[in-house]
Amino acid sequence: MSDPDTNKQDNENPLDIDGSSFNSEMYLDCLMKCATLRQVMDKEAEVITQSQFLQSEMQTLVYENYNKFISATETVRKMRSDFQIMQEEMNKLSENINKITTFSSNISETLKESGNNVNRLCSTRQLLDKLQFLFLLPTQLNKAIQEGRYSDAVHDYTHAQKVLQKYGDQPSFQSIQSECSEIIYDLKKSLREKLLTPDTTASELAESVGLLRQLQESDSSLQDIFLNCAESRLEQHLKSLSSMVNSTDILEWVEKCNGAILADLGIVITCYHDMFQDKENTNLPDFADKVMSQVFHLFEDVVRRPENIGTEILIRGLDKFFRKLQAMSEIISSDGVSNKALDVVIQCINHKATMQHQTIQIQFKENLMRVRQSLATKGTENADLKDILNSLQVYLMQKIQASLLDLMAFLQNNLSFGLKPWCAKGVADSCWLVISETLINLSDMPNYV
Repeated sequence: MSDPDTNKQDNENPLDIDGSSFNSEMYLDCLMKCATLRQVMDKEAEVITQSQFLQSEMQTLVYENYNKFISATETVRKMRSDFQIMQEEMNKLSENINKITTFSSNISETLKESGNNVNRLCSTRQLLDKLQFLFLLPTQLNKAIQEGRYSDAVHDYTHAQKVLQKYGDQPSFQSIQSECSEIIYDLKKSLREKLLTPDTTASELAESVGLLRQLQESDSSLQDIFLNCAESRLEQHLKSLSSMVNSTDILEWVEKCNGAILADLGIVITCYHDMFQDKENTNLPDFADKVMSQVFHLFEDVVRRPENIGTEILIRGLDKFFRKLQAMSEIISSDGVSNKALDVVIQCINHKATMQHQTIQIQFKENLMRVRQSLATKGTENADLKDILNSLQVYLMQKIQASLLDLMAFLQNNLSFGLKPWCAKGVADSCWLVISETLINLSDMPNYV
């Protein structure tokens, strides 16, 4: 790394030909004294060569800069010309803008009065449309009600209600208001009668209550009417499901249950929350729990039927029922449905295990009875008791293994509950029940022989 003081001394050296303090006379005196003639001549030739090279570079640099200067001059001249043209165009544009502004101001002044007239005409037209709507309102209401378009009738009436209340004191509007009030009174009556009709669906029930709310009916009375009518409708579904318990298989019963009572219950609860969300829904949880409790009771009766003991049909029906219950648990704000859905699966598993154990017990007794009869016929002398015992053990193990595999079907991946830890625990407990109860029966073998 070079020293700054050393560089400074080199620049101030009068004998440094490249330095700023170079002294030619001192340099020549020193060169004459210290160098030979040959060295002086070589130095002269070196200086001449460097001078010529420097002169050539300076000329090249001057030529290049001169060309650039000429090009820059031409560019500046062209820009000046372009700016002059642009300035002329800008002046013309400014003049045109001023003319347009003046012309626009003249037009605005000319059309100002016409615009006011147009606004007055528009206001008058709107008023005439409203008046025409009011005069035709009774006819429109009757037509909508006759065609069953109750929502349109309520919408038109509520839309015109403010105007009727404002101008109802005027004689020309009193008759309209009186006629509309009579029509709406009859409509309310029809809606209430529709609520009490047994054939009314849950969606129609919700629509009727919603329309009555728009007609300023009391929310407290509508809540009771809504729940009472919904309960009556759901009781019909329960009666229908109850009549199917002993006549249909579990798949058909579950499909009917999901598509009828559970679907309607979901609609009822959703509509109830939407319509009375600002009220305390104190009656709704009890109402839903009451209905679901009866549904679970009927499902248990269906599962106990001998026709539904088959593993495949039982699992398919249980899976559909459990999926619907999972969806219902998101609608009903209660943990009872979700917990009961788990209990239903566990109960089905336990019921299946109990039936498997009973089947093994019956078949084992029958097999023992045949062995006993065979021994009584042939005599113990001609029978190989060891082979008989081995065959009984093999038969029993095969039945136990088949029962366990049957219970393992509840853990299939495609089932909505198959991979749940609580389901795996329930299956494990049921498998142990089958094994333990069978071993207990095996220990009682002397009672059968």
